[in-house]
Amino acid sequence: MKESFKARVFLNKSGRGRVKYSDEEYLSLSKREMFKVFPGDDVVCQKMPGSKAKIKEVIKRNTRELTGLIKKHKGKTFLTSLDKSFHFDILLEGKNLKNLKTNDICEVKITSQPSLKYKPKAKPIKTLKSNDIFEEAFIFATSGTDLSTEWSKPVINECNKINKEISLQDIKPRKDLRSLDFVTIDGNNAKDFDDAVYAKESPDGYVLYVAIADVSEYVAINSQLDKEALSRGTSVYFEKKVVPMLPELISNKLCSLRPNEDKLVLTCEIYLNKSGELKSFEFFNSVICSKSRLTYDEVEKFYQKGQIALSENVLSNLRILKKIHILRRKIRGERKAIDFYLPEYRPFGKGNKIIKFKSINHLMANEVIEEAMILANICAAKLTKKLKTPIPFRHHDNPDLNELENLKEFLKTRGLRKGMNEANPRKKLNDWLKEIKQKDKSFSLIYQILRSMKLAVYSGKESNHFALGLEEYCHFTSPIRRYADLVTHRVIKSIIDKKVSSYSQDEIDEIALVCSEKDREAEKIVRESSKYLSCKCAEEHIGKEFIGEVVSVLEFGLFMHINDLNIEGFCHVRNLKKSPYYVHDAKAHSLISANKNDIYAVYPNGESIKYKRWLSNSRLSDGVVIYVGREEEDEPFDRTEYAKDLTSIFANFAQAVSIIILARN
Repeated sequence: MKESFKARVFLNKSGRGRVKYSDEEYLSLSKREMFKVFPGDDVVCQKMPGSKAKIKEVIKRNTRELTGLIKKHKGKTFLTSLDKSFHFDILLEGKNLKNLKTNDICEVKITSQPSLKYKPKAKPIKTLKSNDIFEEAFIFATSGTDLSTEWSKPVINECNKINKEISLQDIKPRKDLRSLDFVTIDGNNAKDFDDAVYAKESPDGYVLYVAIADVSEYVAINSQLDKEALSRGTSVYFEKKVVPMLPELISNKLCSLRPNEDKLVLTCEIYLNKSGELKSFEFFNSVICSKSRLTYDEVEKFYQKGQIALSENVLSNLRILKKIHILRRKIRGERKAIDFYLPEYRPFGKGNKIIKFKSINHLMANEVIEEAMILANICAAKLTKKLKTPIPFRHHDNPDLNELENLKEFLKTRGLRKGMNEANPRKKLNDWLKEIKQKDKSFSLIYQILRSMKLAVYSGKESNHFALGLEEYCHFTSPIRRYADLVTHRVIKSIIDKKVSSYSQDEIDEIALVCSEKDREAEKIVRESSKYLSCKCAEEHIGKEFIGEVVSVLEFGLFMHINDLNIEGFCHVRNLKKSPYYVHDAKAHSLISANKNDIYAVYPNGESIKYKRWLSNSRLSDGVVIYVGREEEDEPFDRTEYAKDLTSIFANFAQAVSIIILARN
């Protein structure tokens, strides 16, 4: 008798069914077995040879409702789940199915669970498609995730009990900074103003005040609000919508540093010399009253044209902030901090249609606030590190040396020469970025450099930040929208009050891990929303021709950036030419054509080359626009054997020929 055990079905990253057999061993489920269940179902399994399992019984069905896209096929209506863990379509039954249109977002109730004989069935509950394309994108991206716009009753009840008014008793133990001309500078649609800044000149240089909303005053450790904030980890920002980490009563009202309202803050007072170097700093509890709610666009207009209707005190503040920014940017450059500043795009539409994505200019006003926040974060990290008080540092590890070597070889194929023998990784990367900019190379090269970097994470122990060139760094300036910042606030306030921190090292380690995971989840969800809008944009241009720039090359195709629409799409290798064969050069990020038909390559410098024979080795690489002929083969032939022959040929000639081709560019 083979051993039986209980388990829950799930899919791995490759989409294959799995069950957990022990803490160290997972067993696979065949496609046939997966026809019986949904991911998430509890089952009794039998262990089989070869790390496999067989489902004997379904104990509990855990899927009752699903949200997905409507699909039509041969007169039948199906639902494809938005939750990618569901591996097959669901047949819909019931009345009014004709009213459902392809790609409508629909919520359904499961009426028949999957089995070996029958696919699952469901009845529509409601259509979620709205007149707002951005709401559709939001629904699409968040379905099947833990992200919620709702708040539990305990959280709401706790919010309602918070004292909404600031009393004299609240202000008395704090430093009163209400006379200073603090301002907030944020995006046009922002409501959660968690930072305000004020700067003045001093005999020795400059004094910068960075005041951050004192969220910890309202959100106690281990309260319902605190537990909810940790479970969310971060606010998630979509086009025209925000899912906040904390309820709107706190994020947009109580703690938001709205103009002409007294607010409780934790302030970092920073002293800089005339060169902008950090001399000293001090943290303290205070109260402020912001004089103006400014937008980046307004401040940029003032910096560029001197046009803004504000008091002279506020204008003086903005001027000094700009001076500090210029000095700090110089220091940032001296420590070889890495600035990518990749292009950003936002959707532009007419009615409920996305027509294109417009590029967003990176403004000096953004950089002014960015430098002020970085300074405050540096001070917070220095203070806690010096006192050996654990916090969730923001850690960015050095890049892998092998990755850098591969990147070097790739950039050589694109004609870059600077920094190839440089030993310092940060200087090496800066040299490459500088040369790309000087030679007006494709921004796709910057993407490749970015991909070689490691991801920044929260860490309870590691404090260095490679990209910024800092030995210690943390997040302190956004406690309304990041839980890690809230924890740092609590630790600093305990230092100010000369109390023992409420967090042990183990607790900080766990918080850092959770915050890192929530960070990644949020990024993924926002990315899915953007993809949905890109697809909707593409729908409006089906059949039209556009110039595309290759931004990434894989063995099975190309990722292309459509310049006129500012969206990316994938072009499978089979669409490059009828009956093609290409050799993939992974290190050079290239597909090398082995086809006899004409291929045209337009390089970033504008040069256009026509290749007639495969020996010309036309290199389809990042930044190259390609046009491929559509001629039919004269007679059929064995492509497998053709591929084998070509592989050996290209192993000998590809490198040599590519050098010749690159030399012509």
